[in-house]
Amino acid sequence: MHISPELIWAFINFFLFVVVLARFFWRPVMELLDRRREEIEVNLAAAERAREEAARAEAEYRQRLAAAQREAQSILERATQLAEQERQERLEAARREAEQLLERARATIEREKEQAIAALRREVADLTLLATERVLGRVLDAEDQRRLVTEAVEEVANLR
Repeated sequence: MHISPELIWAFINFFLFVVVLARFFWRPVMELLDRRREEIEVNLAAAERAREEAARAEAEYRQRLAAAQREAQSILERATQLAEQERQERLEAARREAEQLLERARATIEREKEQAIAALRREVADLTLLATERVLGRVLDAEDQRRLVTEAVEEVANLR
């Protein structure tokens, strides 16, 4: 078999080319690829930490939201209770005021009734004296007037 010198030179050139590539380009390229791989791993780790932090933040947000909803519900319940209590107090105050008004009205009615009865007694007494004086045709003295008035008042009182 015969090897041509051109083929040998081609092998030598190829071998030198591979050595030069390995010496000057292979290591830098491999180092560049290693740095890129490490950078990707760091970025993936950072992304994982960010995802975990986001998950923690979301869980905290949900807890705070639930706490806020519970607090809002509690405030609403307290407001409802206070409103009901206020309503009951106002109803009770209105009831007491109505009872006081009714009691004052009863007292006023009783007082006016007593005044009317007293006025009626005076009127009956006056009419009795007037009628007696006309029947008798003379003016009665003070003693007779007292006796007639007392009898008329007792008769009117007994009519009730």
